[in-house]
Amino acid sequence: MLKKTACVLSSLLLGACIALAIPGAAPAAGKPNLNTVTLNELSAAPGVGEDLAKKIVDLRSDMGDFTGWEDLKDVEGMTDDMLKSLKDKFEILGVEGTDCNC
Repeated sequence: MLKKTACVLSSLLLGACIALAIPGAAPAAGKPNLNTVTLNELSAAPGVGEDLAKKIVDLRSDMGDFTGWEDLKDVEGMTDDMLKSLKDKFEILGVEGTDCNC
């Protein structure tokens, strides 16, 4: 019985290690990062749409990583309601994973 339990635990541990080693295989903790999300991922978010997503990605390409939510006010047509909706769905993390939401 002990051997069987050890075998099952080893299999679970190996599966977890493999899932973490393969990008996209393990679910991400928290909200998607607005600095790394793709155009397709962003446009697929409810209430975002392709036009807004393209404007956000274009701004990020032009200015570099977002450092806070204020940066998104430079997106043409961005309203306070849109910004609030984005805050509910995404987070802004720096390159090293530092939380820029403060």
